[in-house]
Amino acid sequence: MALTNLPQELLDIIVEYSLPQSFENLAMTCKRIYGRCTPFIKRHNELRSRFLDFGYYAHARDSLVAASDLINLIAADPIVARYIRIANLVEDSRFLSHLRVRGEPP
Repeated sequence: MALTNLPQELLDIIVEYSLPQSFENLAMTCKRIYGRCTPFIKRHNELRSRFLDFGYYAHARDSLVAASDLINLIAADPIVARYIRIANLVEDSRFLSHLRVRGEPP
């Protein structure tokens, strides 16, 4: 049975399991599979951009300033861990006091 003959629901599951390592290759196999990949492309690009070479940033929209923040994010959204290839954890909590001074929650 060809991959393209599978029901839509199974294709969606296959697409999700392909994230992030094989997602782009899978999307390029044919038009039907690309169509099933389309809803995932924006999030895939955002996660790849943010987490491929992970570091802490004081003004990042996700406010990850400590290892506990990263662990909580991975617990809530396990796919994040699959995107991290390089992680600079040296600056763990460096921005924490800065954020507390500004009144933002850690």
